[in-house]
This record gives sequence, C-alpha cells and structure tokens, in this order.
Amino acid sequence: MDYQTETTEKIKEIMTENTGAHFLDSGSAHGRHWERNQSKPPEERPTVQLDILDHDPVTPAEIISVNTFYFLNSVLEYGPWAEKNTRWFHEWCEEHDLPPQLEAMREYTQLRGINTFNFDPPGGLLDQVLQFCMYEPLYGFEHGTLQEEDKCRVDTDRPWVLLQIHNGCDVRGGYTDAVFFKPAPYRDLSDLIRMMDVLMLCTECGLSWYTDDAHHVYNDHGDFDPELSEKYEQLSIVDRPDPDPDVYDWEDIIMDEENNKMICPFCYEEITVHAAGVSNETENLAGVR
Repeated sequence: MDYQTETTEKIKEIMTENTGAHFLDSGSAHGRHWERNQSKPPEERPTVQLDILDHDPVTPAEIISVNTFYFLNSVLEYGPWAEKNTRWFHEWCEEHDLPPQLEAMREYTQLRGINTFNFDPPGGLLDQVLQFCMYEPLYGFEHGTLQEEDKCRVDTDRPWVLLQIHNGCDVRGGYTDAVFFKPAPYRDLSDLIRMMDVLMLCTECGLSWYTDDAHHVYNDHGDFDPELSEKYEQLSIVDRPDPDPDVYDWEDIIMDEENNKMICPFCYEEITVHAAGVSNETENLAGVR
C-alpha cells in the first residue's frame, strides 16, 4: 500500500469514527458528522458545496463549504512513521490514564509543541471542525522512544500535526482520537492553518473573485474579456453592461436561491467555485515521490 492510499484510508477511517452521542447535543435532530459520513461517504460528495441561504450573504463562509476529506488528503500524509508515532502517543495516554484527546495532546507535545488550533466552519470554509497541535517529532528521539533505525524517517525540517476531527453535532464534544500526520510532499502546515483560497469564477466572461480567509473577498478580474460573452456581443451598445471589471464586486454577484447558484453580474452565467490546491483525484493528491 502506497503512502497516498494509506492517507486516504486513514482519513476515511477517522471521518467515520463513532464519537458517540450526548443528550445535550442536537444530533438527534440534525445528525452527527460520523453518522452522515457513514451513510454517505465524504469522498462521494462534491469538493466544494454551495448552499445559498434565504438572505444576501455577507461573507463566503455563509454559503460555501469545502469537503474536509479532500482538503486533508491534499495537505497531509500518513504512513508507517505516522502510525508508529500515533501508537506511541496512545500508549503514553494509557500509561498516564488519559484519553487521546486535547488535554493529552497538549501535555504530550509540550516540549516540542508549537501551537494548538481549533477551526470552526463559521470562521472558515471546511465542512467539519479540525483541532490539532503542531509538533516536532524529534521530541520522540530525544526521549529515547524512537528506534535508531527509524531516525531517517524523522523530518525535523517540517513540523507534524497531531490531529482530531469533530465528528459530533454541536462543537462541544465528539472529537476523534488524535492521530499523527505530516505535511504531504510540496506542502507544509501553513496550508493546514490558513485552510485554502477559494476562487469564484465565471467561465463565460472571465470575471472572478477570491477569498483567502472566508470573510474578505477580492476582485481578480485579470482574465476578464467582455467579448467572450455571446450575450454581450448580441446586445446593442446601449443595452450592454459596463465593460469595466472593477465595478463588479462580491456584493454584485446574484444569488439564485431557487437553483442554488451564484450568477455573474456581467453576463448572467453561472459562477463556479474552486478550492485552490484541493483535488478530488485522491490517487494524485500526495504528489510524486
């Protein structure tokens, strides 16, 4: 089994992990992520999902969500070294009578831990919450837990991540057991921290917008060409829309609630949404070794 297959299978395993239920959460009404992921595997869902609400969205985070499965497959890698470090972490948790959750993650990584992050979809674009500690795996070697023959597997130039995914309903509990990953080839953990850039593109006329934080949207109309639009060419000069791309901001995008689409304010064609660097071709996600 190659590293990418191992990565894909591990992420699928984590996203379908049964994290239980609690009488205070609303899972019985809205469903829990692990239940939804078991009934409809995340790899069968779109890379980017659009959900136009019944009001004008203020930010992209209100209507755009990126498939966590494809995102993690694009930026992380799992292999024998990650499996071994995960096993050591879980053994350490058993020795200290701690569940492999956030408290243990922080304590285990305290000497080499860099920071702890929790990303909630309202503040980002992923459809599930991530919680993780960035970690330099040299810690294990310094404390005698890393076997000499495995020293070459330690990538001390790039921190690893001890990751949990929120599989419950309300973001109060329901996190998976923590698992070690390292950045995929040609990626680093900054990709995990900032999530991703999302491009909103009209393929008809070339108008486009992008966001790198889910809240602020910027015009990116470098490929705009009004003559690409057949509708524009068919209109009389008097009826043609303004050909200046700078007049078309995020607020000008037409939200088609009935058909769940974003419509270009210039040529009235559908706008497509793309998560930069996120692929739905899992066999090609980790790059070439």
